[in-house]
Amino acid sequence: MKLTLRVDYGKGEQVIETDLLALVKWERAHKAKVSSLADGVGIEDLCMMAHDVLLRRGAQVPAKLDDFIAELRDLEAIEAAEPTPTKRAATGA
Repeated sequence: MKLTLRVDYGKGEQVIETDLLALVKWERAHKAKVSSLADGVGIEDLCMMAHDVLLRRGAQVPAKLDDFIAELRDLEAIEAAEPTPTKRAATGA
């Protein structure tokens, strides 16, 4: 399971994907299974995952989650784009 997030923290907008480590850290912090996100995901959950991914990528974001949240301009979960085929499948007619 991956979440695709659009993040704007004052240094331009980025689209990032959560990874397994971000999800495991979320589970540990909330003592819940990531499958519970299907029942509804909170903005703090998204912030926590985005912060973790960006920190590990070496992005220039505050080390403390609350400071990161204070700098956020926008954060949203988005649908990942479906791959676009280069050629349409031929139909037999």
